Amino acid sequence: MEKSKKVFIGFLALLSAGVLLLSIVAAIVLNSGFLDRFAKDLAVKLFNEEFYGHLELQKVKLNFPNKVTILSPRIYEPDEDLPALSADKVTLRFNFLTILKPKIDKLSFRKIKVDSLLINVIERENGKRNIDLIFTSRKPDSTDAPIESFFSKVVTLRNSSLNYSRTLPNETPLALTVQNISLDLNSLRLKIKKKEFGGTIEALALDIPQHSFRLKQGSGQFFVSEKRADIIALKATSDKSNAELSLSLDKFNIFDPDQKKLLLAGKSFLDIQALNIHTRDLNMIYPDIALPEGVYSLKGDARSQSNTIEIIKGVLAHNKSHLAVKGKLLNVQNKNAFGYQLEIDSSKIDPDFFQAFFSDKNQKELIARIGAISFIGKAHGNLKELSTDVHILTKAGNASIKGEAAGEPGKQIKGKGAFSLEKTLPHLFTGTTTAKSMLNATGNFDGIVNGSELAELHIESDLKDSFWQQQALKQGTLSLDYSRELVRAKAILQNGMESIDVSGQISWKGGSADYQAEGKVARLNLAKSLASNDFVTDLNGVFALKGSGFDPASLNAALTARFSPSSINNFRLRDKSELSAAVEQHAASSTVTLKSDFLDLAVQGNQSFKELLGAIELAGSGISGEIRTQSLWSSRPAGPRSDAFLSLKKPFTVSYRILVKDMEPLSPLLPFRDLALQGSAEGQFFYENGRCALTSSLDLGSLAYGKAVALKKLSATAAMECSGNGIPKAAIKGKAASLVFSGQTSNNLVFDATYSTGRLTASIDAGRFENDREFSTAFSLQRTGSAYDLGFTKLAIGKGKNRWQTQGGSHIKIEKMAVQFNRFTIANGNQHLVLNGELSNSRPGSFQCNLSHLDLAALGELSEKRLPSGMSGTIDASLTISGNPNTKTSTLSINGKSVGFDKIPLGNVQSNIRHAGNKLSFDYKSFITEPVNKGNTTPSVNTIAGSGTMPLVLAYYPFELRIPQEQKIQASFRSDNLSARFLKVVLPFVEDAAGIMPTTLTVEGTTSRPEIYLLSRLRDTQIKLEATQVTYLLNGDIQVTPRQLELRDLRIADLQNGTGSLNGLLKIENLKPKTITLGANLSKLLLFHKKDTRDEKPFGTIIGSTRNLLLNGDISSPVVEGDITINSADFTMYRPGANESAKYIGVEKFIEFVPRYPSQQSMVAQTDLDSDPVGFNYSLIDILQLKDLKIRSAEQLKFRVIFDRTRGEELEAAISGMQLMVNKSQQRYRLFGSVALSDGKYRFSNTNFDLEDGGKIVWNNVGIHEGIMQNLYGTKYISALSPETGDRDNVKLLLAISGTISEPNVEMGYYLNDQMQPFSSKNLIGGKPSQIDPNAELNVISMLLTSQWYAPQGSSGLSKNLAVSSVGLSTGSGLISSQLSRLVQNVAGFESFNVNLGMNSKGEISGIDLYMAVNVPGTNGKVRIIGEGSSHDVKNKPLFNYYGTSQKVEYRVSPKVYIEAYRSYGQTENEAANTNLQSPTETWGASISYRERFHTWDSFWKRIIPSSNKKK
Repeated sequence: MEKSKKVFIGFLALLSAGVLLLSIVAAIVLNSGFLDRFAKDLAVKLFNEEFYGHLELQKVKLNFPNKVTILSPRIYEPDEDLPALSADKVTLRFNFLTILKPKIDKLSFRKIKVDSLLINVIERENGKRNIDLIFTSRKPDSTDAPIESFFSKVVTLRNSSLNYSRTLPNETPLALTVQNISLDLNSLRLKIKKKEFGGTIEALALDIPQHSFRLKQGSGQFFVSEKRADIIALKATSDKSNAELSLSLDKFNIFDPDQKKLLLAGKSFLDIQALNIHTRDLNMIYPDIALPEGVYSLKGDARSQSNTIEIIKGVLAHNKSHLAVKGKLLNVQNKNAFGYQLEIDSSKIDPDFFQAFFSDKNQKELIARIGAISFIGKAHGNLKELSTDVHILTKAGNASIKGEAAGEPGKQIKGKGAFSLEKTLPHLFTGTTTAKSMLNATGNFDGIVNGSELAELHIESDLKDSFWQQQALKQGTLSLDYSRELVRAKAILQNGMESIDVSGQISWKGGSADYQAEGKVARLNLAKSLASNDFVTDLNGVFALKGSGFDPASLNAALTARFSPSSINNFRLRDKSELSAAVEQHAASSTVTLKSDFLDLAVQGNQSFKELLGAIELAGSGISGEIRTQSLWSSRPAGPRSDAFLSLKKPFTVSYRILVKDMEPLSPLLPFRDLALQGSAEGQFFYENGRCALTSSLDLGSLAYGKAVALKKLSATAAMECSGNGIPKAAIKGKAASLVFSGQTSNNLVFDATYSTGRLTASIDAGRFENDREFSTAFSLQRTGSAYDLGFTKLAIGKGKNRWQTQGGSHIKIEKMAVQFNRFTIANGNQHLVLNGELSNSRPGSFQCNLSHLDLAALGELSEKRLPSGMSGTIDASLTISGNPNTKTSTLSINGKSVGFDKIPLGNVQSNIRHAGNKLSFDYKSFITEPVNKGNTTPSVNTIAGSGTMPLVLAYYPFELRIPQEQKIQASFRSDNLSARFLKVVLPFVEDAAGIMPTTLTVEGTTSRPEIYLLSRLRDTQIKLEATQVTYLLNGDIQVTPRQLELRDLRIADLQNGTGSLNGLLKIENLKPKTITLGANLSKLLLFHKKDTRDEKPFGTIIGSTRNLLLNGDISSPVVEGDITINSADFTMYRPGANESAKYIGVEKFIEFVPRYPSQQSMVAQTDLDSDPVGFNYSLIDILQLKDLKIRSAEQLKFRVIFDRTRGEELEAAISGMQLMVNKSQQRYRLFGSVALSDGKYRFSNTNFDLEDGGKIVWNNVGIHEGIMQNLYGTKYISALSPETGDRDNVKLLLAISGTISEPNVEMGYYLNDQMQPFSSKNLIGGKPSQIDPNAELNVISMLLTSQWYAPQGSSGLSKNLAVSSVGLSTGSGLISSQLSRLVQNVAGFESFNVNLGMNSKGEISGIDLYMAVNVPGTNGKVRIIGEGSSHDVKNKPLFNYYGTSQKVEYRVSPKVYIEAYRSYGQTENEAANTNLQSPTETWGASISYRERFHTWDSFWKRIIPSSNKKK
């Protein structure tokens, strides 16, 4: 047994050794290359027998047990020399035992590695690819597949390439090359029978050079079968793009040729985690797509099932733009049943995205103004129906559109819908970024589209709560209809009383545009729409427009407007005034007309309107071209030529006439808005061969530019020749009655100027007489190279002793960067101004300016008072400028003798100013060497010394003067005897000042924050306040620091032993006063002391005291608080208008009536309009605010109110118990309290009435003139004799005075004998019950016609033929005259009117005197006609009465000199005898008179002979 065991073991060992030996031998044989050729030939044979393609192998190397290497495999298409597939080397690792089976149906590899694989795919015109032909089986009928499955655990490709080319009919040939393919693929499975394959891509990289695309990294899993296809976790990254997504397709067969149908029929799902693709990579796939450059990101999920695609969520983003979409696409493969349901949620498109599609700058700016567009919406429908609802939000407003459309594309589509606009800003669309606007509108629309053309459109819109600039729009409607090449539109816009109603139509039938419009406007103010007060209008009226064509070559149009009363700025359009404008063209001529109240224009010629515009452009181009050529400073290139300019081919002649009636409506449209003219111009315009000529005759009543220049009665002729590039010739010659230049007026202006290719010659003369011209010059201006030569033949300014003139032949050379003077001299006697040298900022050189013996008084007269008044003395000055550019030094030396202004003597003035390196230094000294008073031999006032430095940027040519910021500044001035008259200059409320005030002024710090220190000592300094006419003596110190102004115990005294003191601070910030705190302590100080100046200003004397008066608060409106005690007063005030005997009355627009004694306001209204307007300057009293200021009186005060100075109506009384509280806000005063009146009189019509005690004036929070007079009664005793009975009655006249001070009301009544109840025209007079007597009515003319104006005791209230006493007559007639004057004041048409009635002893009218005066219209009040008449009653005494009339024409030469012509006619009374049987006489005459208003003879002689005042 043991032996057998050993034998068996030995056998097994021997057998194992044999097998091992056999394996070793087989391995040696197999790896020796013995079978490589066999394997190569077998592989080639099997492939070539199975497929149409042709396989070639360079070598096959078998490495047992698991490796095969194939070198240079190549597969060719039949009859082709270029391999379709090739590689350098293919390495296969697998188990050799798997190929030892009799039938190989499965291939399994551990690893496949391919190096330098090259695939050439060619798609030919028949649509077949070479790869398909190569792998087409030679046994198409065989059902046995050679291999059932394929598996490789690892597949690796390195340095591989793919070439693809396609040539199809009617398509551009395509060639694509993919290089540097590197692929790592795991678990690749192929089941050939089941048609399944799948695997995992671990890494994929490739290059596409022609698109500069490189896939850096790719990975993912895939599985494909006949039932589904899945791509899981696909990730790809390129240089600029990346993707991460998954795709699942159920019931989808990738091998089916109708893949699209299967894709939509089955279930599918797409999940895009991230898809960021750059436009450079996108253009590789879709080369025709044009999108803004950048990365586009897509995220979302989508699925499809049963022919329906559902987008669950999808977001497409680019930079700041994004689009969010969800919805469904229904029946995608059924065209007839296709539908969609889409929703857009919270999407936005950034302006940068839209701007990328446009190159035009204006379009880009428009998109930027609109801003980002945010929108949401939804749409549903199919290929024949559509319904949408979209909401849009932008910076320019919000919009909503909801609509629907139905029809068949390409045939007819009908649509309708509604829209709304909310808070839309139209100005952002127009580009007027400075404007403000808002539009809110709702509306609807419907229309029809036939094919690709719009057939019908209708839009209706309602507007509300909108505005453009300052023009509000409360409501409005807009409508538009389009049908068959005809558009009709209508707009109605309303804002309260303002409205615009416009309708019109445009028709394109017949190939041309015919249009018409009509409408009306009411209260239209264009200033609101333009947001400019330069064009204030009130337009009312209707208008109509009709025309055809818009091209100027075929334009024919007419516009008419008829205005209701309207205005344009200050110009008024009368009722039914018309404006018409028309362009009318015929075959060989055209006419342009304009007629209006302010401008008439007529242009006619044998040219078209387009040629006329071209001619105007030609002239403008010639003028601008000449300016560009001749100007030293112009660098602007010529503008492009318009079509109208290029249309000028044939010669033509144009005649024109322009009549300007008023420039006011046109001024806002002109480049020079201050230009004003009235007059006409007419002439002709000729054109031929690119050249034109213009002739014109000007006749202007006035021509002005602002306030600086004005010409009157200008007549001139002008001519000009021009081409498109320049002006060869031009000339103008004319004259004007007067010239106003910079405030100076010259008469008889004559001018003449000619221009010829760079040379201007001109002369200007102004003045009444040839030898006494106010201004005269003749000069020439010639461009020579790069400079102008300005030469003066003559130059003279001024007249008489103030005539400055130059010598003939004086020249000035003007260059772009320099101006040269060659001893240019202008002189007046021994006064000289000499300019010599070169002024330039960029070239080295020197310049001198010397001024000798300048008479300041004569200079003030020459400047017509534009310089400070009262200038005196002489000035010598010299200015020297020298050095290199940027280092020039300027030195100015000034020496003055006996200098003074406004009665302030400065004496000798010496000053030296030096400027170098942007730094200015100066010193100043003034002193008086001659004594002010003969008894004093030492200088007394105004010895001033000062010096300082400051930064200053100074350049002379071109001129620049600038103070740089944050630079140091230092200056100081000192005077130990500064004249107090300087206070009059500094303080506008000081009328006069006297004395000295030692003062020191220092300025330090920087230019942006200078620090000022001032110390002024007042020693018995006198000042007289203009408002109160009180003179005070001041003692104390005024100190100013950078932070405050301080009054240190400033003592104040009047000239009547009144005293007081002031203490306080004025806070200062940045050189501006901010807050004030000022306290006053006064003891019987004179507060008011004015004489009667016969105007409406109060006068009298007021003395008061206070211990707690405080002024504090912001300086713009300081508040006064405290209380004032009035110690004594004698005060008189006027009722407003008390000095007017007749009111200013205008009778419509034909006659101007001026009061005989006009008020100050009327005088201002009549001043010359050409004079400078008086600016409003705030004074201290204007800005003061009063808060509970208490005013009380300690003693009785004298008080008077003048109601009417001319008629002698006034109230005079003693007041006591004054308790007033005064408040003032801005310019409005409010008084609360009362004063009691006693011991007074009321003067009425030159008669005194004694005031009864108990009256008072009460203010209840009203102005001082609105004080109410209560319980004021005036009485006067008279005695009346009755002729019928011979009895004498005692009558006490009674006046009841009520109303306010500004509007007093006087009622009259009387007490008869001893009765206790008065008579009056009503049952109540004042507050007293009365008996009724109709004749006691003060305010009716019937009182004048009654026999008696009071009823005696026991009468029935009316008596006839009773005598009236002389006292009663004078009193009564005076009352009547006063009331008649009041009535006449309200009658239009009279400058003044007086009537006097006489009464006989029976109380009947016995005569009448009449006087009236009327101004002649158009004479500006200088000529008036005066008529007078008188007549006696001839009823009872026909032989002994007289009558007469007279007329007088009065011409006012000056305010004081009058020339009169008069005529009188009638009978005159004779002391010896008089009868009306005498023949009337007529007398003619003339006279010259001098008139002067005076109050005393002394004042009269002082005005007539001023020297008499000096002698006294």
